[in-house]
Amino acid sequence: KIEFTKLVWNDEEVFFRIINERIRILNQKYKITPEIFWNNLIANQVLGVEIKKFLHTNIIPRPRDIIFFFNSAKNIAVSRDHSSIEESDILKALNEYSNFITI
Repeated sequence: KIEFTKLVWNDEEVFFRIINERIRILNQKYKITPEIFWNNLIANQVLGVEIKKFLHTNIIPRPRDIIFFFNSAKNIAVSRDHSSIEESDILKALNEYSNFITI
């Protein structure tokens, strides 16, 4: 038998640890830390809700979902020539994510 460990994905701390580690890995050459990302490169709120609470509430806490959502938000922001991921980019990415999870 193969041993495994079950992760509890509904734990908000684990959810954001996945995101923060992804930021560190993908952006090492740009020297972007999770702190810089959360404070300067993404909207603080979406629809009046603090960004982390909004994301934890609206994204299924699985790595592939988190990666899909953030890639989508980044791509939307870049195509709109935004210097950071704005609220409108997040809402559009949420729409794309909703279509992704229903396929």
